[in-house]
Amino acid sequence: MVSADACGNAEVRVMVLDPQSHPKWRLTCNKCPSVVAMFEGALKFKVTESSCEDCDARFVAVEYKDKSPLPEGKATFKGCMFCDTTVKDLVNLHHAFRSEEDHQQQSFQRGRGRGRGRGRGRSAPRGGLSRGKSR
Repeated sequence: MVSADACGNAEVRVMVLDPQSHPKWRLTCNKCPSVVAMFEGALKFKVTESSCEDCDARFVAVEYKDKSPLPEGKATFKGCMFCDTTVKDLVNLHHAFRSEEDHQQQSFQRGRGRGRGRGRGRSAPRGGLSRGKSR
């Protein structure tokens, strides 16, 4: 868990590190389609146990091997990625929906379903003769 503030609803939502996202590190919300892309190209990304006093997000430890985009060409960063202004250009928040209400309103605007279909139709009687009549 990193933070709930980035998502926008701190009571029920938590941003979680996607371990499969290396080297394009990202956090995803556990309740909505919000994604935070950050520190692209970093060799290592770790969520630490200590938290930020301002936003309650967990601190992160980031390590680059070559061509670090960090300020002054530093290879490592430790701190709050949401509050530290030196790394704000390396953190991008993408909201798919602004709120849960917006998501619900959009889902109701869709058209109706196609129903159950019209069936298979009536088949011709088998055997060539209709029932009940004899020749």
